[in-house]
Amino acid sequence: MARETLNVEAIVLSTQATREDRVVTLLTPELGRIPTYARGAARSQKRFGAHVEPMTHVDAEIQPRASSQMYGLRRSSSRTGFPTLKSDLLRLSLATTMVETVMHLVPEHGNEPGVFPLLLRALSHLDRQETEGTEDLLALFEVRLLLIAGLLPELNELPGLPTEALPAMSSWIRGRWEPLPDASRRGTCRALECLIQETSGRPLRSRPFLDEFV
Repeated sequence: MARETLNVEAIVLSTQATREDRVVTLLTPELGRIPTYARGAARSQKRFGAHVEPMTHVDAEIQPRASSQMYGLRRSSSRTGFPTLKSDLLRLSLATTMVETVMHLVPEHGNEPGVFPLLLRALSHLDRQETEGTEDLLALFEVRLLLIAGLLPELNELPGLPTEALPAMSSWIRGRWEPLPDASRRGTCRALECLIQETSGRPLRSRPFLDEFV
Protein backbone atom coordinates (compact mmCIF):
# COMPACT_ATOMS: atom_id res chain seq x y z
CA MET A 1 0.00 0.00 0.00
CA ALA A 2 1.44 3.37 -1.05
CA ARG A 3 2.26 5.73 1.78
CA GLU A 4 0.78 9.21 1.92
CA THR A 5 2.72 11.96 0.20
CA LEU A 6 3.32 15.08 2.30
CA ASN A 7 3.87 18.63 1.06
CA VAL A 8 6.15 20.58 3.36
CA GLU A 9 7.92 23.92 3.51
CA ALA A 10 11.61 23.42 4.22
CA ILE A 11 15.13 24.82 4.27
CA VAL A 12 17.80 22.60 2.73
CA LEU A 13 20.53 22.11 5.34
CA SER A 14 22.84 19.77 3.44
CA THR A 15 23.09 17.64 0.30
CA GLN A 16 25.31 14.61 -0.26
CA ALA A 17 25.79 12.87 -3.59
CA THR A 18 25.46 9.09 -3.87
CA ARG A 19 26.12 8.30 -7.53
CA GLU A 20 23.06 9.67 -9.37
CA ASP A 21 21.03 10.17 -6.20
CA ARG A 22 21.18 12.68 -3.36
CA VAL A 23 20.73 12.48 0.41
CA VAL A 24 19.13 15.81 1.31
CA THR A 25 18.69 16.98 4.91
CA LEU A 26 15.69 19.27 5.35
CA LEU A 27 14.55 21.48 8.22
CA THR A 28 10.77 21.79 8.32
CA PRO A 29 8.38 23.58 10.71
CA GLU A 30 6.26 20.48 11.38
CA LEU A 31 8.71 17.56 11.26
CA GLY A 32 11.94 19.25 12.33
CA ARG A 33 15.19 17.98 10.84
CA ILE A 34 14.60 15.05 8.50
CA PRO A 35 16.82 13.04 6.11
CA THR A 36 15.40 12.50 2.62
CA TYR A 37 16.52 10.46 -0.38
CA ALA A 38 16.21 12.08 -3.82
CA ARG A 39 16.42 9.23 -6.32
CA GLY A 40 17.82 10.28 -9.69
CA ALA A 41 18.44 13.85 -8.52
CA ALA A 42 21.57 14.18 -10.66
CA ARG A 43 19.52 13.47 -13.79
CA SER A 44 16.37 15.46 -13.08
CA GLN A 45 16.94 19.21 -13.15
CA LYS A 46 13.19 19.84 -13.32
CA ARG A 47 12.33 17.97 -10.12
CA PHE A 48 15.50 18.82 -8.22
CA GLY A 49 18.42 20.77 -9.75
CA ALA A 50 19.25 23.87 -7.70
CA HIS A 51 16.20 23.15 -5.54
CA VAL A 52 18.26 20.79 -3.35
CA GLU A 53 21.23 23.12 -2.82
CA PRO A 54 22.03 23.95 0.83
CA MET A 55 20.53 27.19 2.13
CA THR A 56 17.56 27.10 -0.24
CA HIS A 57 14.01 27.76 0.97
CA VAL A 58 11.79 25.21 -0.78
CA ASP A 59 8.45 23.52 -1.09
CA ALA A 60 9.11 19.77 -0.98
CA GLU A 61 7.03 16.70 -1.70
CA ILE A 62 8.11 13.85 0.58
CA GLN A 63 6.93 10.34 1.28
CA PRO A 64 7.66 8.09 4.27
CA ARG A 65 9.59 4.93 3.40
CA ALA A 66 8.51 1.66 5.02
CA SER A 67 12.01 0.21 5.24
CA SER A 68 13.85 3.30 6.46
CA GLN A 69 13.79 6.29 8.81
CA MET A 70 14.56 8.35 5.70
CA TYR A 71 11.82 10.02 3.67
CA GLY A 72 11.69 9.81 -0.10
CA LEU A 73 12.04 13.24 -1.71
CA ARG A 74 9.80 13.18 -4.77
CA ARG A 75 10.35 16.74 -5.90
CA SER A 76 11.51 20.15 -4.66
CA SER A 77 10.78 23.67 -5.89
CA SER A 78 12.50 26.83 -4.68
CA ARG A 79 10.81 29.69 -2.89
CA THR A 80 14.13 31.51 -2.73
CA GLY A 81 17.75 30.54 -3.12
CA PHE A 82 19.00 33.64 -1.21
CA PRO A 83 21.11 34.88 -4.16
CA THR A 84 22.54 37.97 -2.42
CA LEU A 85 23.73 35.88 0.51
CA LYS A 86 25.37 33.30 -1.75
CA SER A 87 27.16 35.88 -3.90
CA ASP A 88 29.06 37.40 -0.94
CA LEU A 89 31.70 35.27 0.79
CA LEU A 90 31.30 36.86 4.22
CA ARG A 91 27.51 36.49 4.23
CA LEU A 92 27.84 32.97 2.88
CA SER A 93 30.34 31.97 5.56
CA LEU A 94 28.09 33.41 8.30
CA ALA A 95 25.08 31.54 6.92
CA THR A 96 27.06 28.31 6.53
CA THR A 97 28.07 28.46 10.20
CA MET A 98 24.44 29.10 11.21
CA VAL A 99 23.27 26.06 9.24
CA GLU A 100 26.02 23.87 10.68
CA THR A 101 25.05 25.01 14.18
CA VAL A 102 21.50 23.81 13.54
CA MET A 103 22.91 20.47 12.35
CA HIS A 104 24.90 20.23 15.62
CA LEU A 105 22.08 21.12 18.02
CA VAL A 106 19.02 19.58 16.33
CA PRO A 107 19.42 15.80 15.99
CA GLU A 108 18.08 13.82 13.04
CA HIS A 109 14.28 13.59 13.44
CA GLY A 110 14.57 16.14 16.25
CA ASN A 111 12.00 18.95 16.25
CA GLU A 112 12.66 22.06 18.31
CA PRO A 113 9.73 24.47 17.74
CA GLY A 114 11.08 27.86 16.75
CA VAL A 115 14.25 26.70 14.99
CA PHE A 116 12.78 26.82 11.48
CA PRO A 117 11.50 30.43 11.72
CA LEU A 118 14.75 31.49 13.43
CA LEU A 119 16.90 30.13 10.60
CA LEU A 120 14.58 31.47 7.91
CA ARG A 121 14.66 34.97 9.45
CA ALA A 122 18.46 34.85 9.73
CA LEU A 123 18.99 33.77 6.11
CA SER A 124 16.45 36.32 4.86
CA HIS A 125 18.19 39.08 6.82
CA LEU A 126 21.60 38.15 5.42
CA ASP A 127 20.09 38.15 1.92
CA ARG A 128 19.15 41.84 2.12
CA GLN A 129 21.53 44.19 0.32
CA GLU A 130 21.42 46.71 3.18
CA THR A 131 22.43 44.18 5.84
CA GLU A 132 26.00 44.50 7.10
CA GLY A 133 27.48 41.05 7.61
CA THR A 134 29.07 40.92 11.06
CA GLU A 135 29.77 38.29 13.69
CA ASP A 136 27.13 39.99 15.86
CA LEU A 137 24.49 38.37 13.64
CA LEU A 138 26.05 34.95 14.09
CA ALA A 139 26.37 35.38 17.85
CA LEU A 140 22.74 36.54 18.10
CA PHE A 141 21.62 33.50 16.09
CA GLU A 142 23.64 31.15 18.30
CA VAL A 143 22.20 32.68 21.48
CA ARG A 144 18.63 32.35 20.19
CA LEU A 145 19.23 28.76 19.06
CA LEU A 146 20.80 27.77 22.38
CA LEU A 147 17.83 29.34 24.19
CA ILE A 148 15.33 27.40 22.08
CA ALA A 149 17.24 24.18 22.75
CA GLY A 150 17.39 24.93 26.48
CA LEU A 151 21.19 24.84 26.43
CA LEU A 152 22.18 28.41 27.28
CA PRO A 153 23.48 28.76 30.85
CA GLU A 154 23.35 31.95 32.86
CA LEU A 155 25.58 34.36 30.98
CA ASN A 156 27.95 34.86 33.89
CA GLU A 157 28.44 31.06 33.96
CA LEU A 158 29.43 30.77 30.28
CA PRO A 159 33.19 30.04 30.22
CA GLY A 160 35.27 32.52 28.26
CA LEU A 161 32.49 35.07 27.69
CA PRO A 162 33.94 38.62 27.78
CA THR A 163 32.31 40.69 30.51
CA GLU A 164 31.99 43.58 28.04
CA ALA A 165 29.49 41.49 26.06
CA LEU A 166 27.07 40.96 28.94
CA PRO A 167 24.89 44.09 28.41
CA ALA A 168 24.34 43.39 24.70
CA MET A 169 23.65 39.70 25.22
CA SER A 170 21.26 40.42 28.06
CA SER A 171 19.38 42.72 25.70
CA TRP A 172 19.24 39.95 23.06
CA ILE A 173 17.70 37.56 25.56
CA ARG A 174 15.05 40.19 26.35
CA GLY A 175 14.33 40.58 22.62
CA ARG A 176 16.13 43.88 22.00
CA TRP A 177 18.98 44.41 19.56
CA GLU A 178 22.24 45.95 20.75
CA PRO A 179 25.60 45.57 18.97
CA LEU A 180 28.49 43.92 20.72
CA PRO A 181 31.51 46.06 21.61
CA ASP A 182 34.13 45.52 18.91
CA ALA A 183 36.73 44.17 21.34
CA SER A 184 34.36 41.49 22.67
CA ARG A 185 32.96 40.17 19.36
CA ARG A 186 35.51 37.43 18.68
CA GLY A 187 35.61 36.23 22.29
CA THR A 188 31.80 36.08 22.44
CA CYS A 189 31.60 33.91 19.34
CA ARG A 190 34.36 31.67 20.64
CA ALA A 191 32.58 31.15 23.98
CA LEU A 192 29.28 30.31 22.28
CA GLU A 193 30.88 27.99 19.75
CA CYS A 194 32.86 26.15 22.44
CA LEU A 195 29.53 25.46 24.17
CA ILE A 196 28.00 24.26 20.88
CA GLN A 197 30.96 21.98 20.18
CA GLU A 198 31.00 20.56 23.72
CA THR A 199 27.26 19.86 23.51
CA SER A 200 27.42 18.13 20.13
CA GLY A 201 30.85 16.53 20.51
CA ARG A 202 31.88 17.80 17.08
CA PRO A 203 33.89 20.80 15.85
CA LEU A 204 32.32 23.49 13.70
CA ARG A 205 34.06 22.78 10.40
CA SER A 206 32.79 26.00 8.82
CA ARG A 207 34.50 28.22 11.40
CA PRO A 208 37.98 28.28 9.77
CA PHE A 209 36.37 29.41 6.51
CA LEU A 210 34.56 32.22 8.33
CA ASP A 211 37.80 33.27 10.05
CA GLU A 212 39.25 34.15 6.65
CA PHE A 213 36.73 36.97 6.25
CA VAL A 214 36.20 38.46 9.72
